[in-house]
Amino acid sequence: MKRKIPPLALLESFEATVRLGSLTRAAEELHLTQGAISQHIRKLEQFLEQPLFRRQGQRLIPNDATTRYCEQIRAILNNAEEATHNLTNRESLSGNLTVSAPTTFTACWLMPRLPHFCSEYPGIKLHLLNRDPEQTRDSDLIDLILKYQPISGNPNDATVFQETIVPVCSAAYLTQQQKPSSPNDLLSWNILHQTHSPGGASDTWLRAIGVEAPDEMMGFRFDRQVFAINAARDGLGVTFVPEIFVRDDLASGTLIKPIEHPVKSLVELVLSQPSYKLPTSRSETFKAWILEQTIKERKE
Repeated sequence: MKRKIPPLALLESFEATVRLGSLTRAAEELHLTQGAISQHIRKLEQFLEQPLFRRQGQRLIPNDATTRYCEQIRAILNNAEEATHNLTNRESLSGNLTVSAPTTFTACWLMPRLPHFCSEYPGIKLHLLNRDPEQTRDSDLIDLILKYQPISGNPNDATVFQETIVPVCSAAYLTQQQKPSSPNDLLSWNILHQTHSPGGASDTWLRAIGVEAPDEMMGFRFDRQVFAINAARDGLGVTFVPEIFVRDDLASGTLIKPIEHPVKSLVELVLSQPSYKLPTSRSETFKAWILEQTIKERKE
């Protein structure tokens, strides 16, 4: 027989105490007395039939099991708050939407399209983060995650892109080199590597033409793809990046392809819902919008 769920008031007092590390601060946040918070903690421990804290004078120190339990309870409380907001808020498309997304995708693809999104949905206040949502302490604030992962066909993830990687350089740099007749001719050029590239774009392209150890090659190295793209614009060498990030540069002639040799990426960019969040009208709207943009991208 399943144990009943503890009263919500006890869980709210418990979560606030663990998160804030203080009975006093928890009482202030919940507009209760310190004695009431302390009583809620004792009742919750009686309900669960086990201690949740180690007591040092007035301090309550959570153990590892308590911390894990609190993370699960926090997700439940956040979902309850979101559900209540959606029910009571007439303008369901008004409010914050926090999205975690890779740096280069955000800078090169998403940002140029955001004015259209903001114009169409002015009530949604978008907050873009660049972080691993599994490693951040405030991960419960993230509504949607854009991330790279090996191609898996997971039905829970919406594929945004499987990218095509191409070599690019500036026209000025190309004039300084002998025109390549094969992809391997680029190996004598100054290569702009991305050492922290999601999907390993440069390594993927180089391995596709038979380079066994791209990390041992000479050239410049950058922590992000966007840095390598900027270096290519400035005429420092050739880099290998998803074509979607440089389409405007290719159209304007700021960057050119020294040779036509596209290579499919080994990873895909997916959009997923964190397990600790329920779908909302805002997150579903953003998801539908970004997938609509990618469909347009493939048709162009």
